Order: sequence, then C-alpha cells, then structure tokens
Amino acid sequence: LVFHYRAASNRYALTFPDAVRSCKENSGIIASPEQLQAAFEDGLDNCDAGWLSDRTVRYPIKTPRPGCYGDRNNLPGVRTYGERDTQETYDVYCYTKEPQGDVYYVSERNNLEGARNSCLRDGATLATVGQLYAAWRKGLDQCDPGWLADNSVRYPIRNPRKNCGGEEPGVRTLYQFPNRTGFPSPMKRFGAYCYKGNICKI
Repeated sequence: LVFHYRAASNRYALTFPDAVRSCKENSGIIASPEQLQAAFEDGLDNCDAGWLSDRTVRYPIKTPRPGCYGDRNNLPGVRTYGERDTQETYDVYCYTKEPQGDVYYVSERNNLEGARNSCLRDGATLATVGQLYAAWRKGLDQCDPGWLADNSVRYPIRNPRKNCGGEEPGVRTLYQFPNRTGFPSPMKRFGAYCYKGNICKI
C-alpha cells in the first residue's frame, strides 16, 4: 500500500533524508517507482510531488487537470521531475505492509496528550499514519477524526457518505489552514486511533 505523506510544517518541506525518516516513523519505507506505478494502476490519484526511493520526484494522475499535467500533458500516468538534489524539498510517497496488530478508534475526546494516554491505558499506542492506511485498506471505516502518533488528525473512509470528507474512499486529514497545511493545535479535542500489536504466544 502506497500513501502520500506531507510534513506538519508545510507542503513540500521534506528533503530526501527527511522523507526517508518520515516514512520510517510512520511504519513504512519510502516507496519505489514500481510501487508508485502499481498504486497508480490501482487507482491512486494525487497532485502532490513526492520523493521516491531512487531520489526521483513523481506523482500519480488518473484524471489530468490544470496544475497537474506535469510532463504528460493531458495523458493519465505518473508524472516525474526526474532525479533531484537530495536537499530540495517535496512531499513523499511511502509504502507500508499490513500491520501485525489492530487499529481501533477511541471515542473519548482528548487533547493530543490525553489521546496518547488513553491508548497507553489500554496497552496500546497511538497509531501511525501507515498503520491507519493499512487498517483502512483492510476495511476500517470511521467517520470520526482522531489523533495519530505524528500529531496529525485523520479518519478512514471506505464507504463515502455525506459529511465524511468527499466522494472518494480514502484516509482524510484535518489541516489547520485552508491551503491544506499544518496539523491541528495539540490542545484541540478529538478521539484517537490506537494500535495494539499481536502478542505471539509460545
């Protein structure tokens, strides 16, 4: 599963080393061109340029539109900026596998610290972005924003419906600003998405 990741500070704020670290912190690795191509063929459409493992910057477009034509004009496909200087800044595309555990929603509304503690009391941790995406892929559908481990607030929608963030399935992100940047203040109150790993019994 490939997912797009943006830094909390701004759009296009990650150097290549930052991008690698961000994916790792969110239960993934930086995606390869082949993985992004497969995600595009599976329906991924995102007009945000992101780092890939070969130090190229690309983005997948199923429906060409103004501002998203890139090097392919009106044709659908994965756009590329080619190989870039590793200190340039973009977003990133990460790849994650199915987690060995469960992601679940806690409805108690808390600030970020309270949400983290509510998971800990249950023997869990706040889920990472990668864990939430993987759970969404497995069927998690919850129209309730919740805190995640990277201090973001998101929610997974498998069955789009009114007041749940649009007409397409996906993981929704709550941004602080209208230009889709910034995470909510850590003092705001939301539910939480917790992750509890499977315990192997010998």
